[in-house]
Amino acid sequence: MVVRVSVALVERGTELTVLAGIAEGRGCAMVVGPAGIGKTALLAEAGRLARSSGARVLTARGTEFERGLGFGVVRQLFEPALARTEDAQRARLLADAAAPATAVLGHAGDDACEVGDFAVLHGLYWLTANLCRGQRMVLVIDDLHWADRGSVRFLSYLQPRLEGLQLAVVAAARSHEPGADQQLIDLVAVDPSCTVIRPAPLSRQGAAAMLQEVLDTAADPRFLAACQSATGGNPLLLRELARAIAEHGIAPDAANIADVERLAAPALATRISSRLARLPAECADLATAVAILGDGTPRHHAAILAGHSGERAAEAAGHLADIDILTITDDAAGQEPLLGFVHPLVRAAIYDQTDPQQRIRGHAAAVRLLRQTGADPERIASHLLRIPPSTVPEAPEILRSAAARATHRGAPDAALTYLRRCLTEPLDPKERLDLLIAAGSEAAVVDLPAAVAYLDEALRSTTDTGVQVGIAYRLSRVCLVLNRLNDTRRLCTQALLWLDEDQVDLRRRFLAALFNTELLSPDRATVAALAASLGALEPHPSLGGRMLDCLIALYQALVGDPQAVPRARRGLQDGLILERANGDTALTAACETLLMADSDEAMMVLDAGVASGYRTGRTHALAWMILFRGVGWLWRGQLGEAIADLREADRAFRTTGEDTALARLFTDSYLVKALVERGELAAASATMQGAGIPDPVPATGLWFLPLEAKAQLLRTQGHRSAALRAAMACGRACEVNSIDNPAQVAWRSEAALCLYSVRRVEEARRLAAEELELARRWGAPRALGRALRVAGLVRGTDDGLSMLHEAVELLEKSPARLEYAKALVDLGAAMRRAGHRAEARRHLTDGRELAHRCLAAPLVEHAGAELRSTGARPRRPHATGPEALTPSERRVAELAIHGHSNRDIAQQLFITVKTVEVHLSNAYRKLGITRRDQLHRHLPDA
Repeated sequence: MVVRVSVALVERGTELTVLAGIAEGRGCAMVVGPAGIGKTALLAEAGRLARSSGARVLTARGTEFERGLGFGVVRQLFEPALARTEDAQRARLLADAAAPATAVLGHAGDDACEVGDFAVLHGLYWLTANLCRGQRMVLVIDDLHWADRGSVRFLSYLQPRLEGLQLAVVAAARSHEPGADQQLIDLVAVDPSCTVIRPAPLSRQGAAAMLQEVLDTAADPRFLAACQSATGGNPLLLRELARAIAEHGIAPDAANIADVERLAAPALATRISSRLARLPAECADLATAVAILGDGTPRHHAAILAGHSGERAAEAAGHLADIDILTITDDAAGQEPLLGFVHPLVRAAIYDQTDPQQRIRGHAAAVRLLRQTGADPERIASHLLRIPPSTVPEAPEILRSAAARATHRGAPDAALTYLRRCLTEPLDPKERLDLLIAAGSEAAVVDLPAAVAYLDEALRSTTDTGVQVGIAYRLSRVCLVLNRLNDTRRLCTQALLWLDEDQVDLRRRFLAALFNTELLSPDRATVAALAASLGALEPHPSLGGRMLDCLIALYQALVGDPQAVPRARRGLQDGLILERANGDTALTAACETLLMADSDEAMMVLDAGVASGYRTGRTHALAWMILFRGVGWLWRGQLGEAIADLREADRAFRTTGEDTALARLFTDSYLVKALVERGELAAASATMQGAGIPDPVPATGLWFLPLEAKAQLLRTQGHRSAALRAAMACGRACEVNSIDNPAQVAWRSEAALCLYSVRRVEEARRLAAEELELARRWGAPRALGRALRVAGLVRGTDDGLSMLHEAVELLEKSPARLEYAKALVDLGAAMRRAGHRAEARRHLTDGRELAHRCLAAPLVEHAGAELRSTGARPRRPHATGPEALTPSERRVAELAIHGHSNRDIAQQLFITVKTVEVHLSNAYRKLGITRRDQLHRHLPDA
């Protein structure tokens, strides 16, 4: 399309064409550049183009003074839109999956339950989806670098879900702004769906066009060149310089080039002060009041703060608008003019020039004014953040109320900001203790070191053992995540001394935390002794009892003890731990144990935990559940499902603000394995590089995970010696950590394949035999089938063929579909080498089809090559029939059979409508049908 460029947007034609294309379609764009480069003008034009094409445009702007306001930018976007809707329509917009968004947008009652931060993000996504049904919508967000963390997290959550929505997002951010949440902003910018636009400084020709518009007269080219050079081509500075030239009556010719440097040298603040000095005094008062209150200030509020009547304030606002300092717009209801600044730099200039004591008095007056008008506690608290303690007597009450509101909205970072400020006020000991505990709880979500500091001070400031126990429990969990094992051990030991023998639940919780600590320590003898003594305790049906069972089960599983399975099931019994500790290490420990045992129960629990997390949970807990569900899909051979979950977990971890090194060790390691199985070696290599395996590898820790993945990747790439070194390093790490279960780490078979490929056959056979013995002890089909397959490959002869046959028979009815496919292909290849071509073709054909269903492209290719070696001419594999459906495709199809709409299915399964459409389309193709009402004929069990 052709974009008409005004003089204010000179040399921005290319940028506008890109923005117009996104604003009139779908996708995401981010304009990035320094202050004054013209980002706001580009966004304004993008919004105008979107409106002219019939789109609904919602706008918001981050501000430096309100970046701590929980979901402040989100509220700017959606509150005006909801305010303009009828009650019935608003209820529909916020119904079902969108309901958690009410916590942010102020439509939930004060007694509503607290909603986790992830549930809020998911609710906001569905509100967005509801708003753009039937009409294309564009979100325009300026100054994203000043947006609150919750709002940027929402944008990051929304971005990969844009496909299928009639929605576009256009945002602007300064590059490398101090204090900006750069990691989150980068997460948005580097997403493949985002187009990054970086406006360049104006050229001499562009600068000339802008200057001549302001000066309204022809100018000497040398004079224009001097102006462009003095401002670096920055449009805002150019326009300010042009105004100064006009105000001083300087002719734009070569003789006055020296005046350009003289006028360009003063800061923007000086030039604005000069302009204000020529206006009535109430203009400066009003500008200062708006600078204190912030953009979007009702004019009568600014008038009260400035100490002027409404009539004089209106006149002053008009003067300030005439000289391009203020903007005047109507509010959503059209009742009250709203005042703001033409650019954040203008506001900053006026605010910074205001006497510090006057600023303090202004913010204190703003607190009183906003309290009288019933403003949101968080907005009032934003002014308290800018004044010293003891200035406003009501500050503790306001800040506590703001923190409670932020917590309710799923914005723990904002809540922590208010609590941190509240702790600087004069408080009695009981108030301070309560605030320290609250601050520690919020910091445990967003700032772990701060959580330790607050909870440690709280622990030292009370002698009430009941309170001490509660604090110690919170603090021990934070220390465990930070790998401060000695502190965790000390806290748990002390708490156990404080507790009476009949406080069984709490005692078991601390014992579970203590055992979890020892699991991460290098002293394996202590771990084994503690596991034996704790395992001998009588089972207890409390939450603490369940947690202890789950963690002991994981230890038993890692050392290969089959008794881990019944203990893990006991830990999950009656769903208590899922209900009260979703995402906790104990819950994931039980799920991991059952995944190693190929149990369907683990996937059911993980599905339930993910569903609960979407409805009410916190991001950190949900991400761990999604991660382990991804591991489950990987071990079952469902590579598409595994990669989707692992990437979703990784993205969630990156948005939490916590130290995610441990989590990323898991996600990167398993993601590399899944990508290798799919043949995406470039992506696997990039992910492996990001895992950051140190050299040398530490003796303790979970480094066996990335080492095993690295070995598999290197072997697939043909780097056999390097792969062998990685596999043996993995083995040493497993030995240190007492991991003997090949269902968790199959380093011996990986090393055996590497050894066999470099003709070290006897060593390969020895390691393969060791793994086979360990796998038989554990007994689960996936691990045993793999061990049999690899042992058969390196053994050769009739014994090897027999092992391959046993692997196929064992895996046939197991959920490990990819391992079954590998066994079929390896058996077929062995049969071919033995001269049994007909039987070889049957196994190879079956294995190839199954590998295709698993999306394991390299295995499909290998099986095809083997088939051709038998003299067969294999057809292109095509998965058909009910068995070809992926788990997600089957779930979607079953819900469709029961009459649910695509939208209902998306909300039930926590996916997008577009994803539902893709799954149904795939199901139709695989089942050989074309309509929804034909599904039940092919899936009668649904």
